[in-house]
Amino acid sequence: PWHLVRPQLIIATSEETAAITQRAFDVPESAVVVTGFPRNDLLLSAEGHRHARSKCPPEVLTAADAGMSVFLYLPTFRDSAKPYLNIDWDRLESLMEEVNGVFLIKFHPMDVTSFDHPSPRVVQLPQDIDVYHVLPFTSALISDYSSVIFDYMLLDRPIIYYMPDLGEFRASSRKLLFDPGDIAVGPCLSTPEDLLGALAEIATDRAQSHGGARRDTAMARLHAFDDDQSGARVLKAIRSVVGA
Repeated sequence: PWHLVRPQLIIATSEETAAITQRAFDVPESAVVVTGFPRNDLLLSAEGHRHARSKCPPEVLTAADAGMSVFLYLPTFRDSAKPYLNIDWDRLESLMEEVNGVFLIKFHPMDVTSFDHPSPRVVQLPQDIDVYHVLPFTSALISDYSSVIFDYMLLDRPIIYYMPDLGEFRASSRKLLFDPGDIAVGPCLSTPEDLLGALAEIATDRAQSHGGARRDTAMARLHAFDDDQSGARVLKAIRSVVGA
């Protein structure tokens, strides 16, 4: 149906993403409204944090409440289904013990990647959880090609772009809308050693500012709003369409 039926209203986060959305869905410019995404209201309000806390896995809250560094790794889904994990798990566990941190990993619901390195410091989260209930309680995000990176920018916390298979992803998975280097607000890494180094810098407060001027530029491109009113703007847009 999505190839035949054109929606009357689609939401976007900025003028640039609205133009991309218009082309992707082949709709008139007027059908795409810049409102921000309501899911991000959860990240930007005290009420949203209270709701997220009630849904967040207890192992995440325990670590966050104890003042630990909470790293969340969200690798995106690979169309090719080829192996892509390239992490020295033993050294990662040692690092987490050293810096009093925990490394959380949550795979995409469709990902069948096997993970067999569980420990109190390296924890796999259920694949069906809503990560937006987890994000507010993290110290930093590690991801690659996922749009969750754009949303996490709103929290102004460190982001690591870990892409050991960038060439393979370009060749065998879906097209990237942005070159990662163009919108990155943190280090773009490809080796386990560099990943461990970046995690150590963040945990020991030796990381540079969370993107600085690069973050300002990326935010201007990707987010017209950085408040908790996206849901209200979407409701207003819907009412304008239906004449309410």
